[in-house]
Amino acid sequence: DMPTDIRLDKTDALFVDVIHTDTNLFIGIDGFGTSNPSGHMDFWPNGGQTQPGCLLPLQQQLQTKPLPAKLEEKDLKEALELTRNVVCCDHNRAQQLFTESIDKSCSLIAYPCNNYQNFLHGKCMKCHGKCVSMGYHSSDYCHIDSQQDLFIMTDASKPYCAHNYLINITEGEDDWLPSAPKISFLRIYGTLATSEDIKLERSLQFKSGSKPFIIAIRENLGEIKRIEVWQDNNILGIKWFIQTITITSADQRGKSYKFCFDDWKETHKATANAIDETLHC
Repeated sequence: DMPTDIRLDKTDALFVDVIHTDTNLFIGIDGFGTSNPSGHMDFWPNGGQTQPGCLLPLQQQLQTKPLPAKLEEKDLKEALELTRNVVCCDHNRAQQLFTESIDKSCSLIAYPCNNYQNFLHGKCMKCHGKCVSMGYHSSDYCHIDSQQDLFIMTDASKPYCAHNYLINITEGEDDWLPSAPKISFLRIYGTLATSEDIKLERSLQFKSGSKPFIIAIRENLGEIKRIEVWQDNNILGIKWFIQTITITSADQRGKSYKFCFDDWKETHKATANAIDETLHC
């Protein structure tokens, strides 16, 4: 870590807000950003290490354009430009997020949390008056004494602003091979928009029970009315029997919508309407 007299520090101005986007190692090289809190408010979009979408150009290049048998000067220039874009992408995302935050149409609300894993598992969705709009308008919240880091999930491409939803899955009776990976898909229907198909993956490390996690959706869905869930039809026939799904909207101050799937074992695609979250299925 650098001493404070040669790096950005909260003593450098009356209000210092820092957006961390590039603290992770890349091919053995330290990220260009700092992993240490440096301001009055420190924002960590997508955890602050790497940013979604930054490796996509490299993946597309490898899939569509194999290495030539003989490298020419134009090939080297293209490779250098691609490398520069990939290496700098995480770091440059901070200024892109700040620029996008000037427009108040999406407020980029970040949540105070002890760490990114707790945020991802929905343990910090309650603001308690401590949530902050990341970027240009963060100074409007300078009266908040934020002792915790601030986290938010964004989209992988412009516009990066996304709406964060907490998905909480409760399983029914499990089937054979309970530890096997299982995949289902979810589509959410709201009064303002319909989500893209969302992939739900039951990770090997999860045990049966409740599995909350945060997702980022580009559209503001509005009031959530119903959802559809379906299996991925894998050739092994391993089904994931979901009993309930509860969706909590960050935009609506933590309002939750509950959906029941008691009869899903008999159907390939199931549709459920929202019920009061206090009701039993």
